[in-house]
Amino acid sequence: MPGPEVSASFLQEPDKARQAIQLAAKLHRQRMPHGASAAPPAQQDGMHRGGQGATQLSHRLQAMEQLVMKGALTREEAAALKVPVLAAVEDPTRRLAEAKDLQDRGLLSLDEYASLKASLVHQIRQG
Repeated sequence: MPGPEVSASFLQEPDKARQAIQLAAKLHRQRMPHGASAAPPAQQDGMHRGGQGATQLSHRLQAMEQLVMKGALTREEAAALKVPVLAAVEDPTRRLAEAKDLQDRGLLSLDEYASLKASLVHQIRQG
């Protein structure tokens, strides 16, 4: 179930949330081989995972909000990454959370973290 931050985001900007999901579905269809047909990611996940597709998307949005709360992403970065994160086959937010955790524990310097974060953000944007 979505947290209050995610629910508030959807309530504050439902048109943007709808547009993000529609764009994620469009990107998914573009990745399909020519002539192939597939349901949008949320529906496809729901068919293959016993109806858990919408829950998975909700968890990804929550993970993005947590990354913002921890200072791993700015609100602007999170907004720019929302569609690619929702369209991704596997959840790319885990790698960002792991990188932030390593930096928080002192295993990565600020410069190393910044470099790793930039690389991960680029990979997410590229799909």
